[in-house]
Amino acid sequence: MDCMRALLIICMVCGHTGSPYNTYIYMMHMPGFLVLSGFTSYLACTKKSYRPAEYIKKRILSILIPAILVNTVFYLFYWMMEKLNLYTFVQAEPYRPLGESLLSFVKNLRTTDVGGGTWFLFVLFEAEVLFTVFSAISTRLQHKKLVYVLCAVCGLAGERLAVSANYLPYLLDLGMLAVLYYGIGYFIAEFDILNKIERKTLLPLCAVLTVFFGSFWFKGRLPMNWPTRQFADLFIQLVSCFACLYLVYELSVFLSKRRCSALLSEVGRKTYCILVLHFLVFKIVFLFCHWIKPGIIPIDYLQNLTPDSSLNQNGGWLIIAIVTIVICMMISYMASFWKPFNYVFNARLDIKRKGKQG
Repeated sequence: MDCMRALLIICMVCGHTGSPYNTYIYMMHMPGFLVLSGFTSYLACTKKSYRPAEYIKKRILSILIPAILVNTVFYLFYWMMEKLNLYTFVQAEPYRPLGESLLSFVKNLRTTDVGGGTWFLFVLFEAEVLFTVFSAISTRLQHKKLVYVLCAVCGLAGERLAVSANYLPYLLDLGMLAVLYYGIGYFIAEFDILNKIERKTLLPLCAVLTVFFGSFWFKGRLPMNWPTRQFADLFIQLVSCFACLYLVYELSVFLSKRRCSALLSEVGRKTYCILVLHFLVFKIVFLFCHWIKPGIIPIDYLQNLTPDSSLNQNGGWLIIAIVTIVICMMISYMASFWKPFNYVFNARLDIKRKGKQG
């Protein structure tokens, strides 16, 4: 699971650096995290039985509050840049007062550009809460499989709201769609689907479907983009997503048995930090590029959120992605030694002491 999580977060960063394979990446990377979250949630719940209120409280502490705190840090970062008269170097949009920005965040979940990836945390939290409520209802009615019907209905309703531009407050329309993928992941784990499927048939079929959708059906456009509510037909969305996602799973199984598995697992355990910090780290990479070649990379390039063709051509997108992930992992490691930083940047309350987990 750590290897698969690592591959998904690498895909996400590569997608934001302008990878030429974005059609394939955007077929599955965000839903992949939701499916994986549902899968691992089932595994966690089989080890320890949680009451609904207890589980929701656990997710508030491990997802919601850290997401709010890290966005607050980003707003404070821009406030500090303004006070130092450096704001125009890192942002092209006019400065908004700190109080106004925080109010907009509270009312509309309007994040900063460097915190653009944190929308996923709020959507994941909503999906987990919805699934927990649906599960409690199903248990109360003594029809445990009803939870999957409720996830499907909710997901379909969320998809209709999103594509028809009837957006709900606090990204709830996306949260409703997300619970469909989350529920599928839970279903796969509960019924041990991965060990029951005919791998020899499914693997080539998924490969053919992935190439068909990635190179022909979606050629020249993104299959889905959650923040902008850009989605293909739900059936096409599900088929293309799970065909590509199954290939990622098989690759994860293969890599988990190789020497690189330890490194990938380490990346997988630091996905939270990479998710929340990679846009900010892009700016650090831009600054470094300007320092090396000031004539090619002007200082106002720091206003960009992601690399453009001047940096991502000739494989530059991959170099930027690798450097960004390495820097994020270093920040994650350093943050792990101080509890407040560990909570904000790693969403963990425990800290490391003398090389061991405290």
